[in-house]
Amino acid sequence: MAEQTGRLIEFDPVQSHPEPPAAGLRTRELEWRGTHREVLRNFAGQWVVLEGEEIVAHGKDPQQVVIAARAKGIQVPYIFYVGNPTEVSPVTLEW
Repeated sequence: MAEQTGRLIEFDPVQSHPEPPAAGLRTRELEWRGTHREVLRNFAGQWVVLEGEEIVAHGKDPQQVVIAARAKGIQVPYIFYVGNPTEVSPVTLEW
């Protein structure tokens, strides 16, 4: 994007999308997260984009993870952070 003056405007892909998904969607992703905690252990300390039941991108930088997901055709990525394991819970999922 460019302003009238021709300077570039910084785009933050992690910010909310202009047309977020309607409430009640992403139930497949939420269910998958709850039933695949062992798989998510491998992504501790990373941001993960999940589309349906498939991890489409992951990494330490949430902006790069969203960019990678969008490059794969995901218009509104479902992104979440997988916290480091604790003694209380084997996988801490943070928003």
